[in-house]
Amino acid sequence: MEGISYWQIDHDQACCNRSGFCGGCVRGLLCKTCNIRGVAWYERLPDDRRDWPRMNAYLADPPAQRPEAKVSTWGDLSGVRARAGSFCSWRSSRPL
Repeated sequence: MEGISYWQIDHDQACCNRSGFCGGCVRGLLCKTCNIRGVAWYERLPDDRRDWPRMNAYLADPPAQRPEAKVSTWGDLSGVRARAGSFCSWRSSRPL
């Protein structure tokens, strides 16, 4: 199932360099607007200007880093609509 997706995977840009992806920097699943314009804009603000409690809570305790968000298999993304080139054809039942 491929095509344009409303959802995007948010990850910490400061975690990995652009040539690699550790997998530990994923923070959550956000709508495209919140990911591109919300979080990215907010993170560029100086610390003393970051006064949005809900965003601070999201950044301090990302949902994808919580124990209940653990993926049980390498390809536990069945049914997820992917953008071209993101997770297309990435499926597996092999346990982590």
